[in-house]
Amino acid sequence: MAIPVSQVRSGNTVEFNGSVNLVMEYKHVRAAQGAVIRIKFKDIKSGAIFERTFDVNEKIEPAYVERKKMQFLYKDNDSFHFMDQETFDQRALPQSIVGESVHYLKEGLEVQLVTYENEVVGLDLPRSVELSVTETAPDARGNTASGGGKPAVLETGLTVSVPFFMKVGDVVKVDTRDGSYIERVTGA
Repeated sequence: MAIPVSQVRSGNTVEFNGSVNLVMEYKHVRAAQGAVIRIKFKDIKSGAIFERTFDVNEKIEPAYVERKKMQFLYKDNDSFHFMDQETFDQRALPQSIVGESVHYLKEGLEVQLVTYENEVVGLDLPRSVELSVTETAPDARGNTASGGGKPAVLETGLTVSVPFFMKVGDVVKVDTRDGSYIERVTGA
């Protein structure tokens, strides 16, 4: 049953454009012709982010998804294996469902599998993950912690820009929403 767009909030899931989407941002905007609602969506399957403007009177179909806490175990050929920590049941997912999340998956990482109508449609990652630097240029004399950075390849293959003082073996915290460097992890 469709609901008014004005009742949608950040964090809700809705059916739109033939797919299940997470509402990332919701803004009520007053315009000269009247009020409109601007929503930023994230397609749960593809990870694509897009925006759409709605009239306040439009309706949208809610999507009822379930989230199940799972632990990433390993990757083989074309599958990613996860385990339910309560029942120890295991589930293999193809690359098409894991999508861009592959850059943040490390053994033991807890994620949430998102299911819609008993079908896994995506993964919810924690906001940040800690990954070690496996490749980066050596530190050059005179470089400081502020004012720039250099590329670094992390243990999952993700490349991020890190401060000049970072070296191979250092552990960094990375934002899983945009793949950006957050901070160096001390004591690692």
